[in-house]
Amino acid sequence: MSLDGNRIASSMNDISFPMPTTDILLAYYSALITTIGTKVRMFDYNETVEIVFQGTDVFSGAQNHPMHLHGHSFYVVGSGVGNFDNETDPKSYNLIDPPKLNTIRVPKKGWVTVRFIANNRGMFLIWNVAFIF
Repeated sequence: MSLDGNRIASSMNDISFPMPTTDILLAYYSALITTIGTKVRMFDYNETVEIVFQGTDVFSGAQNHPMHLHGHSFYVVGSGVGNFDNETDPKSYNLIDPPKLNTIRVPKKGWVTVRFIANNRGMFLIWNVAFIF
């Protein structure tokens, strides 16, 4: 809620963020992870992970959306306007010298692709997905 009583809403990839009702790590160790409303992805140590963030415009006043992955920096390998096309857009990725960042702004009505190496063990939350390494 905002200070004036209005609700604040946001989404990424057409998914709103549901605040977990149970601690994610506790739910994972208690085998309750399917009941908390948050997706969990497990990766092997040193696995290369690619995430495409699609900026959606749920509200007419939507802005660029910052994304940050705790515990890691990532390489920004691609970005564009409109909807991400899995067939054509990866052909334009910068795999030679992509910038390495820890926060990126996903453009309003656009997309950004990031890659990182899962080499920092632990559980890290990004949007409504918890990553476990």
